[in-house]
Amino acid sequence: MHLYFIRYLLLSIGLLLHITLLAQENNTQWRGHVVNAADEAIPAATVLLYDSGSNIISSTSTDSLGRFMLNTNKTGSYSLSIQHMGYQEYQRLVLDPTKPSLGTIVLVAAHNTIATVAVLGKKSVYEV
Repeated sequence: MHLYFIRYLLLSIGLLLHITLLAQENNTQWRGHVVNAADEAIPAATVLLYDSGSNIISSTSTDSLGRFMLNTNKTGSYSLSIQHMGYQEYQRLVLDPTKPSLGTIVLVAAHNTIATVAVLGKKSVYEV
C-alpha cells in the first residue's frame, strides 16, 4: 500500500510540473518603443493588445523613454493598438509570438482643428 502511495505522489508531482512547463512555454513578452516623427519618445501612450475576438487581453502605458512591455499567455494572432492625445491611433496585426520585439513604432501627429471659440462676458454695473 505504501508503494502505491509513493507512485501516486510521484505521478502527481510529475503531472503538475509538466502542466507548469507547458503554461510557461506559451508566455510571450511583447516589447516595443514608441516615438514621434522627430524620433522623440512618447511617454504615457496607451498600448492595448487584443485577441482575435477583439477582447483586450493585455494593456500598459509607455514609460518616460517611450518603451513598453506586454505579457500574454495565450497563443494565436493579436492586434496591437497604440493611442496618445495629439497622434493618430496606430494599429497593427501581430501574428508571430516567436518574434516578440515589435521594434520602434512611429506615431503620426494628428492635425485636428477645432472651431473658433468666442467667450463673451458682460460687465456688471454696481452702485455704491
